Amino acid sequence: MKLFRNICLSVLALLILSSAGGYLYFKRAFKAPLNQLVIQKGTYEVPFTWMVDTLKDKINPNAAMLLPVTIPGSSKTFYMQFDLGAPYSMVYEGEIKAIAQATGGVKIQETEKGLYLDDFQFKLGSMAVSAKEIKVLAYGSPTINWADTASIDIIGTLGADVIDRKVLVLDYPQALLQFSDEVPAVVAAKANFTSLTFEERRVIIPAVINQNKTKVLFDSGSSAFELLTDKETWQALATKQATESTVEVNSWGNTLTVHSIASNKNIHFGKTALPLQNVHYIDGATFMQRMLMQFSGMAGMVGNTLFLEHVIVLDTKHSRFGIVE
Repeated sequence: MKLFRNICLSVLALLILSSAGGYLYFKRAFKAPLNQLVIQKGTYEVPFTWMVDTLKDKINPNAAMLLPVTIPGSSKTFYMQFDLGAPYSMVYEGEIKAIAQATGGVKIQETEKGLYLDDFQFKLGSMAVSAKEIKVLAYGSPTINWADTASIDIIGTLGADVIDRKVLVLDYPQALLQFSDEVPAVVAAKANFTSLTFEERRVIIPAVINQNKTKVLFDSGSSAFELLTDKETWQALATKQATESTVEVNSWGNTLTVHSIASNKNIHFGKTALPLQNVHYIDGATFMQRMLMQFSGMAGMVGNTLFLEHVIVLDTKHSRFGIVE
């Protein structure tokens, strides 16, 4: 349920930021910290691995995107979850302590703001990344299977700071990410572009849903939902006589009910229309959350599932979102 909790937090943060009534009050609380990542210039391809998870005993083979990471002093390949719903990257205390003990090259600093690593160096595939400072989250296991070189040890989350002022080509069919400084010419020639907003390092894309112009948050940390929206939009997009399904989840001690139903509608991004197979809404939101949704102008959030058969472009340098035809 950790993945679902992150989804709820991403949506709530964005709604508060976008809300006319709550914008000024909450802007500072949800302001992204300064980007601490320094990324090597050039073009780099990074393969990703899908993590399998279950929701109500239903297997999701595409639950989370895991990117390979290597750290100086260790020949083992670790993994970080690629989560653009998180405005900054972080590492997990349990795994980092185990790595520090084994390599001696990683040192955890305790500050007034919590635990951090200073000058943390790692490679994302073959792309060199350094973090002047990176947060250490009190999470994870202190045990790493050093003997098994094929084991999947997740040591942190790679957030939206890794695409700040960069171009990301996300090739879902090939399970491949390409980081670069400009959109490759061969990709640009085939892509249909629309605008993109990267406010506080959250990816916001204009869309047309049920003939209404709106905006959606794109979160690569979510694969459970094609479109997570409000109840009214959910009802409008549902296929006639379709049967809804529900699942209860726990988010920070609160029980939320996710309602899902089949849809035969499309969601439009610029000139491209993508079919919706299912739509979802959450029951259990507070009155304030519902009001924030009403005034935000946001239709909700889209995740990986919507794009699994496509190649997309996130160009935060030139504020463009593209879908390759």
